[in-house]
Amino acid sequence: MTLRNFTKQEITVLYSQHAGHTGQKFSSEVIEKIWCHTQGQPWLANAAAAEIVEEILGNSFSEAVLPGHADQALQNIILRRDTHIDSLLERLKEERVRRIVYPVIVGKDTGFNETDDDYHSTIKFFYVD
Repeated sequence: MTLRNFTKQEITVLYSQHAGHTGQKFSSEVIEKIWCHTQGQPWLANAAAAEIVEEILGNSFSEAVLPGHADQALQNIILRRDTHIDSLLERLKEERVRRIVYPVIVGKDTGFNETDDDYHSTIKFFYVD
């Protein structure tokens, strides 16, 4: 089963559930940073929140979640080379994936033909792991 990426609103609702249980809120600025870094990829959006709450703040729900925590959480995940990140990095070595992802990374995305086999293969890689 695959999940589509969360919208920014869905991330807000997800993180609000945490706030409802603990009183610890994620500000709109923190949510914006996580959205920008993850584009709503479900595993990353959840991993970022867990990293902030559990590792960076040590489950201290009285501490505020700051925008810098979002940056640090995502950096920690990358440096730790969690399985999901390693899997994505491996896939970026594939030429058909690189043809789709590279223009996005360097900011030269000119749109994609959704009937292109490379496009479908790449999208599948980023939603299934």
